[in-house]
Order: sequence, then structure tokens, then C-alpha cells
Amino acid sequence: MTLAIGALVQTAGLATLVLGLAIDRVGVMLPAVLITGLGLASVHRGGIGLSIKATPAARKGWAISLFLGCAYFAANFPVIGFGVVADHLGMLAALISYATLFGLLLIGSGCYALLKRLALP
Repeated sequence: MTLAIGALVQTAGLATLVLGLAIDRVGVMLPAVLITGLGLASVHRGGIGLSIKATPAARKGWAISLFLGCAYFAANFPVIGFGVVADHLGMLAALISYATLFGLLLIGSGCYALLKRLALP
């Protein structure tokens, strides 16, 4: 449940951040960053919880290391694309593109996790 809710909260934070940048209001951007961070923390907590739950006791250290390595790569790899888009189209266009693509991924994975959770006894 933490994973699903975190994904949806992070999406709301990204959407609020795009809005704050579009209207150029720091008062909207600051809460957006906090909301996005809370969502991200929940996604990581839920993901690492699933990894631990699905792994035999003798392999839990390996699973946690692999999860954290993949999460680090997955979080930092899009930064390159963001930089390229920002250089060519501007910061707002880059953020809108990133938030849209990542938001769709978060909504899809959050809804999937929520539906799986509700379907299981």
C-alpha cells in the first residue's frame, strides 16, 4: 500500500511543481517539493519492503543492495535527458516533459500496485 500511495503522492507533487514553475510562484513550488519528497520516500520504502518480503532470508542483503543500486541508477539516468531537453527547449519544457513521463509511470505503477493489493485476500 505504501508503494501505491507514494507513487500517487509523488505524481501530485510533480504536477504541483510544474504548476508552481508555470505561474512562477515559490509559495507553490516549496510545498510541491515536500510533497514530491514524501511520495518518493514512500515509493522507496514500499519497494524495498517488497524486495525484502519476496527474498529468502539468506539473500536479503543481496536483494537490498541490488534494489538500492537499481534505484540509484533509475533516479539519476533521467537527469541526463532532463539536461539535454533543458539546454534545447528550456527548464520549464524539460520539467513538463519529465513530470509527464515520470508521472504516467508513477500513476501506472501506483494503480497496478493498488489493484493488486485490493485483489489479494
